[in-house]
Amino acid sequence: MFFKKYAGLSVLALLTIVFIYSCKKTDIEIAPVPAISYQQKIISIPVDEAMIPVRPDSTGGRIEEYSIQPMLPKGISINRINGVISGQASDTLVPTRFVVTASGPGGTDSDTLLLSIGTVGFTYGTTGAFVFEKGTTELTATPLSPTVLAGSFTQYFLTPSAENLTAKTGLTFNSQTGQISGTPTVLTSTSELPTAVTYTVTGISSKNKATTATINITVNDKKPAFTYTFGGSLTVGTAVGNILTPVKLSTSGGIVKYRIAPASPALPDGLKLDSLSGNITGTPTAASTETIVVRGINTGGFQDVNLALTINTTAVAPSVRYVMSLFSGNVVDSLAPSLFSGNTIYLTKNPDAFGAVTVYLNPVLIGGQANTTASAFTNTPAFLTGANNTALTLTGNTGIIFGTPGKFLTDSTPTHNIAIANAVTGGTAGAYVAKIVANTAFFTYNADGGKGVTNPNIYYFVHNEPVNVAKAEFPGYTAAGLSPVGGNGVVNYTILPSNTSSPAFANTGLTFNTTTGAISGTPTTNTANFNNYAFWDYVIQGKKADGSFTLYKIRLKIYKTTAEWSLF
Repeated sequence: MFFKKYAGLSVLALLTIVFIYSCKKTDIEIAPVPAISYQQKIISIPVDEAMIPVRPDSTGGRIEEYSIQPMLPKGISINRINGVISGQASDTLVPTRFVVTASGPGGTDSDTLLLSIGTVGFTYGTTGAFVFEKGTTELTATPLSPTVLAGSFTQYFLTPSAENLTAKTGLTFNSQTGQISGTPTVLTSTSELPTAVTYTVTGISSKNKATTATINITVNDKKPAFTYTFGGSLTVGTAVGNILTPVKLSTSGGIVKYRIAPASPALPDGLKLDSLSGNITGTPTAASTETIVVRGINTGGFQDVNLALTINTTAVAPSVRYVMSLFSGNVVDSLAPSLFSGNTIYLTKNPDAFGAVTVYLNPVLIGGQANTTASAFTNTPAFLTGANNTALTLTGNTGIIFGTPGKFLTDSTPTHNIAIANAVTGGTAGAYVAKIVANTAFFTYNADGGKGVTNPNIYYFVHNEPVNVAKAEFPGYTAAGLSPVGGNGVVNYTILPSNTSSPAFANTGLTFNTTTGAISGTPTTNTANFNNYAFWDYVIQGKKADGSFTLYKIRLKIYKTTAEWSLF
């Protein structure tokens, strides 16, 4: 019928018609290409132990057969139907690449695997050596874990012992996982040279086979951070006393040794550096002007600090600036860093019986050299004692002014003239004008949400419980109870530990809003101290745009549980 219908056409025309006709009558189907992937591409197994089967994922066309090149080692095979690799190796094998090919009607696809076979084993890192800084929290978030090379392990042992590791580093060892975690709190060297402690970790496999790995741990101190605050000048023939003493910063580790840095000029004649304390003492014998470089060293490294020394033939009148701090002698961590003669010194009138803050005004020499006798610093008029007055004290030999300011009922803006005796006999005395402005507290706090609160500045929180959420016996605190009362005109708040036993506020897990002064968050620690709970004390500074500020003290006690909270 077909040939009769198209009789008389040329052969080429007939072939063309046949092709077009067949295309219209039949849909051409193209099979999809296979697509495979092994999730575990690096396979490390022990010899003489059955391996955990490794399976491919197939996301493409139909697969009729799997093959692998080169040939798998004795005891290990691939299932040609589903691509599963399994078995029990009888010989070891160095890491070797194998290519698995999946074949089907639509073509082929392949994936590459790296296979190694060995005795059971594990390691810690590539070298087994680890260096940590004292106090780091990196192992709290990510413990140091063994990398299993072959086999599976059910238990680990540490030699000398897990207790020894804790005693020498502060870290802990998990015998089930082999992990080392915690916070390193103990230095592994007491000199300036880093020293590692060495441990042997023994792992027991599921087949009761034992193998070991060696680990070396070094805990170094925080890098030295210090300064010399002296900015005055010395005089030929006059002993420098203790004015050239380094001040260690809060970010510093312990400084094991001081030395004159290699590139520094030598100390002026008559002066010497104590390598343990960093104090420079002696009596200069000749006039000079030098900037020496002192190096502080510990296992964390070193810091070089410049110290300008001017030695005059004749005495210069001593001059100072004051630094307001919460600690005696501290001229670094300050509430007001540079109070020069005639500047306003802002103090806070005693706000109540709870939140008053003791402050220290610490002098820093910026010219000449002050005497250190008991009456070297004198004050006119003298500070009035008593809670209703200034209630400050001037220390005669150091010039430190300290105290818990009173109510300033007599005069809230007193001016005091401080005379500073010269270290050189007959030398001109120096002077400092202290202009005090005592403000009524811009703000206070009222902790109104806790059970049994007797003082408005005390907060009783619970470890791991949000401070504003009630749970069991803990009622939670209101927003008003966690925020300052008053504070009109305050543009910035700062919170600082008021003593060395209280940690930085950020380390409590709580949040302090520097714009509003509000406390929020969830404590991540507690104040347990043996069988008791201690208070952590903090001073809050609220500052206005004109630079004036007042201070208020709050106290925290954080319990382990709500049950213990209910017993206070």
